[in-house]
Amino acid sequence: MKFKHQNYLISIVDGETLYLVEINSRGESNAVDSIALEALFVDDPPPVDTIPASIRDRKNALLIVPDYWLGNLSYKFQSRTKSLADAFVARKLHEQFPDQPEIKYFFDGTFYQKEQTDKWIYTYFLQDPQFFKLYPQLVQLNLQPHRITCPALIWQQKIRQEIPDFDNGGKGFVQLLPKIGLLYFFFEGNFLFSRSIPLIGAQSQSADNYNAIAYELNQSLYLFSQKAKTEIDKLFLVSHEKESGPALSEVLGREIHDLNYMISGSNALQSSAAETGAIGFLSPSDILPSKNFLSLCHRVLKKELEWKPVQFVGIAVGLILFLLLGLETIVLHKWSHQIQLARSTGGNSLTAEESHKIQQYNEALDAILNELERRSPQEVLRKIAQSLPPNVRIQEMVLETEDNPGVDLKGVIRADDPDHFKTCLSTLIANINANFKGRRMMTVSDIDFEVNQNQPGQGGQDYLIKFRLDL
Repeated sequence: MKFKHQNYLISIVDGETLYLVEINSRGESNAVDSIALEALFVDDPPPVDTIPASIRDRKNALLIVPDYWLGNLSYKFQSRTKSLADAFVARKLHEQFPDQPEIKYFFDGTFYQKEQTDKWIYTYFLQDPQFFKLYPQLVQLNLQPHRITCPALIWQQKIRQEIPDFDNGGKGFVQLLPKIGLLYFFFEGNFLFSRSIPLIGAQSQSADNYNAIAYELNQSLYLFSQKAKTEIDKLFLVSHEKESGPALSEVLGREIHDLNYMISGSNALQSSAAETGAIGFLSPSDILPSKNFLSLCHRVLKKELEWKPVQFVGIAVGLILFLLLGLETIVLHKWSHQIQLARSTGGNSLTAEESHKIQQYNEALDAILNELERRSPQEVLRKIAQSLPPNVRIQEMVLETEDNPGVDLKGVIRADDPDHFKTCLSTLIANINANFKGRRMMTVSDIDFEVNQNQPGQGGQDYLIKFRLDL
């Protein structure tokens, strides 16, 4: 019996070109085609024959985009609840990038901690306008990518597996290719920024090239210290020439650690993007969809993909419950038939033991139904966070989950004038009513508010609000 190996289709953006590459499960690659990005933007929708017939209706497992297409920010955030963090980050990105409304579908984050005290969330997101032009065209061609990443994030995971203290402090990584030099900078294990340096002439190890790399590296080290408020403690290098490490170290005046062992013996990716720098020394096995590097996915598609296994499990559980309930119905039918038969033969009522068992059964059933209708605390907190307009801040929250479940909230609305306050209050009420369906609609009369008389002198006015959500 022969088993067919699964082949993955991946797409790579380098410069103004989209490369399509096929990779099998053994880490062997085959270049399929290359398409100029402008050819994808000419028509909407693009013609079907824009892509080869051999890959139409294939799953686009991975899209690799240039590093600068992704942005990253770190926010101080004490909670480790993912849903609350996502709502917080979505609001922050909307405030910082009001001209890119689609950015809310393409972000993710990881938690990390500094100096044993402060907790942070590292957020990475797609920001380049070229991406927001390309993505809908890929969807039209049925090439919607299931994962989206960049070379820096792939290297981040690859280096982390080799360097024990990679997640501590600042690290720099230099990749010297025949035509280009690439600089990557990481802080606390997270990608911060990258730089590219075109190399002059056929001999990339020339003194001019080393001087250019050293100059750009020094400039970038200064930029890193401004961004991270610390210095780079280690520099690493991979190069197609063994002499590059000592030569660059001498020009730079500091030690550079050689990581060429990471790329020795690896198969080259069959794509011209590997020569120009989009992929560099990454091998096909490094970019298999099963690898655990950071990536993004359209948030709607991500939920659909996450729900697929849940749907299969749900169907299986549904069938099991159907069988159990069917058996229970048969048992109860026989039991009731025996009771009716006993009554018809002279019995006038149930015994005390039988009545007690029926009462216990009914009470247990009521308890199960009540528990199924109860909202989870995580869901309540997530929906409250989604309901808050940007200038509304919650100061106190008390969640009751027992006999009379509800949430008591106290907060502050910062407004420019009374009309602005009314608008903010109306928005808050509308959002709560939209997110908490199945309960009595909230109105203005349900919220107590007053002007904060103890507010220090500054722009705007604080209004104290207090209300309860019955769940």
